[in-house]
Amino acid sequence: MQLKALIKIADEAYPDGLIAQAHKDKRRSDNLGDGLARFIADELSDTYDARQPNHLQLADAADVMQCAMDQIRDIYDALVHRVVIEDEITKIKETPKEELPLLMEHLKYPDETKAVLIRRLKGR
Repeated sequence: MQLKALIKIADEAYPDGLIAQAHKDKRRSDNLGDGLARFIADELSDTYDARQPNHLQLADAADVMQCAMDQIRDIYDALVHRVVIEDEITKIKETPKEELPLLMEHLKYPDETKAVLIRRLKGR
């Protein structure tokens, strides 16, 4: 399988044909406006090995995309976790000081989340 065919598979699954465009012209596609398409084209190009049979090329490409998805999911989870913390901080700031110990006891978050909340409260 040629790299062009592998890029085409990804491009057909991605809106607007931007992966193929990013792959075709690396120099000008910096202005593509779609960093994810550039990233996918680069990852597929960087990991492509013409000596491998088709099924291994496809498996390697799928593994690279899975790794990227896992990393993006971790970032997503961290951001969502931070939203929860910020919401709790807002609630805590609105809670009278005498009620804070009771509120902190009932938070159903991991200890590391509570530690972040407590650090933020010390500045209150």
